[in-house]
Amino acid sequence: MNRIHRMLCLLAALLVILSVPAFPALAESQAMECDDMVLTDKDGNEVTLYSFAGKPVIINFWATWCPWCVYEFPAYQKLFEQYGDQIVFIMADQCDGYAETPEKALAWLEENGYTFPPYFDTINYAYRNFGWSGIPGSVFIRADGTVQLAQLGAMQEEALFAAAEALLKEAPAEAAP
Repeated sequence: MNRIHRMLCLLAALLVILSVPAFPALAESQAMECDDMVLTDKDGNEVTLYSFAGKPVIINFWATWCPWCVYEFPAYQKLFEQYGDQIVFIMADQCDGYAETPEKALAWLEENGYTFPPYFDTINYAYRNFGWSGIPGSVFIRADGTVQLAQLGAMQEEALFAAAEALLKEAPAEAAP
């Protein structure tokens, strides 16, 4: 019984390790400018990333069907409540028109009490601008347009807050929206 118990524990540990996204973040020394992207707001208006130039921006690429995206949403809600007046939040839902639609996403956000502003990527998967092939992904962009951090995979609440606070330390006072 002891041997079976050890094997089950080892198997469970291996499954946990393999299920945790282990994607590299952009090193601070690898500053890059972010390409523009076209998204749609909840009213159907096109919005570009460059329209927020001069302000610190956090982009999160997500979908309602993504368990890791849903996992980090409570932390993003707390982050938005604390810094939403200082940082532009672009919560970019990846809409394919089938599994994910703006209507489905809006209903899900309302049902779950999320108040951050949703945007919809209905043209192309904008996360591919970062060389990613999946979601969730978070991008922290300085007010000067350079990427501070690009992280594929869910982020823990402490890491989100640390990245946001670092972003604000680098933002000029007049850059806040």
